[in-house]
Amino acid sequence: MREINLDEREKQKLAEIGKRSFWIMVAVGMAVIIVQDFILQSDRGGTLGETIIILTGIFAYQIGCIREGIWDGSNALRGWKGSLFYGFAGSGIFSLAYWAILICGKGKKEFNIEKRVGTAFIILFTLIFSFTWLFDHFVRKKQEKNENEYLD
Repeated sequence: MREINLDEREKQKLAEIGKRSFWIMVAVGMAVIIVQDFILQSDRGGTLGETIIILTGIFAYQIGCIREGIWDGSNALRGWKGSLFYGFAGSGIFSLAYWAILICGKGKKEFNIEKRVGTAFIILFTLIFSFTWLFDHFVRKKQEKNENEYLD
């Protein structure tokens, strides 16, 4: 195997480039799914593979962060207040996008858009709040364990 001749700054820059590239791939993948499912109205099973790949990448990233005791680099929005903020912000953004997609789709007259968007908001809020709170909880436990381990 060849030797890597990078100094610490170059390694950090490389990690930053990799992280940015990963999130660009996630955003492009989500855009492709939205276009295929809602605008082109292609077969629902056609985007299942892309959805699984995106979710697997996101979960692998989050689990790696939890295992290392790293959240987002700042302590500004932590705990239940941060989870509440992320829950409202994330579900609000996605619900607005879902509403716009449904309006553009011009469903049947008996198709209740407001009820579907409200349900999507509640489900997304619950999921986002739960996941961010759990991630924050596990990261805090790992950080405490690391602090105790390295203090000895």
